[in-house]
Amino acid sequence: MVTLLIAAGFAGVQAQDVSSLESGLRALREGRYPEALEAFDRQKQLAPDDARPYFFSGLVLFRTGQQLQALQEMEKAVKLNPANGRYRVLYADLLFKSGFKFKALDALEPLKQKVETEKLSPEEIWIVQDIFFQLGRFEDAGNALSIYEGKAEAGDALYFRKAQLAMGMNRLDEALEAFQNALGKTDRKAEAFYGIGLIHYQTGDMESAADALAKAVELKPGHPEFAHLYASALLALRRPSEALEQLAQVENRAEEFPKIYDAMARSYRQLRDFQKAREYSEKFIQRDSAEKSQQGIQQKVHNLLQEGQKLLKEGDQAGAEARFRAVIDLDPDHYLGNNYLAGMYLLQRRFDQAYHHLKRMLKKNPDAFETNFLTAHY
Repeated sequence: MVTLLIAAGFAGVQAQDVSSLESGLRALREGRYPEALEAFDRQKQLAPDDARPYFFSGLVLFRTGQQLQALQEMEKAVKLNPANGRYRVLYADLLFKSGFKFKALDALEPLKQKVETEKLSPEEIWIVQDIFFQLGRFEDAGNALSIYEGKAEAGDALYFRKAQLAMGMNRLDEALEAFQNALGKTDRKAEAFYGIGLIHYQTGDMESAADALAKAVELKPGHPEFAHLYASALLALRRPSEALEQLAQVENRAEEFPKIYDAMARSYRQLRDFQKAREYSEKFIQRDSAEKSQQGIQQKVHNLLQEGQKLLKEGDQAGAEARFRAVIDLDPDHYLGNNYLAGMYLLQRRFDQAYHHLKRMLKKNPDAFETNFLTAHY
């Protein structure tokens, strides 16, 4: 997607821009990010109303882990050229990936019009429908997907997304037909059988669910989600021994998929082995509680990051620093939290504190560009 955008930037370069915008695009393509930013800054001075240097500065900043600054540049590009759907799509995508979900929807608002979406490339249309889908705007996602289908070659992603959309809108017959249609056209037959089994399970047809899920498990043995749903269908049919046989093959994955423990407890309960049922029920409760606690921490971290980014944008350095430090208190090795603090401390020449967070970045992801970029700056 980014390569296509850089190519599009080259296509719009005028002769007078050669020393600025084009050199910036070449530097961006070759990964020379500081040079790219310098070139784009020169172009901003030459042509303040030109949206392109803001847009491509946003790309550079996002690649180097400076999300908030990237979004500011992208926002400026969209304001200067609101009719450019390409800018709007990538801006919305970056907003969504940064956790600003409602702002992403606002950015995509003009693209709800068919005439605007049709101007986009298939890759861009896919991003539009995916954001709508992830945020539960199924009707908007379906409209965009219809346009995508008319422009792109059919493939696995399209087949499965049509089925997922139908399920999201509770059109189970339509979803079932989409999964069955995918069986003859995709190599992902295990996923198609799982989708068919899931729909039958939700509608209470346990025999059909078990038949489809047996095929999914046969094609993809050891998949915890497939095995769990198959075992659940077998338990609904009062076939606990067969359910346990399936669950035993994925018990080693239960720490990451605790529902396996719950299904094993239900299996032993049907077999009237109440001691084993209690043992697995306790395992499920313990692991499920830990997972929910971790999810709660992740949500707090997400909220603090958003607050910190907002305060940073408003110029409240102290408030932003407090939020990012709270992130590190909850998750000492959180990469983005350490990234923000390291960057802030370097700018403030608080080198000892910056080094403390750089060490954590090096431990977490030593090969990331932003790690090397800030370390070099240090």
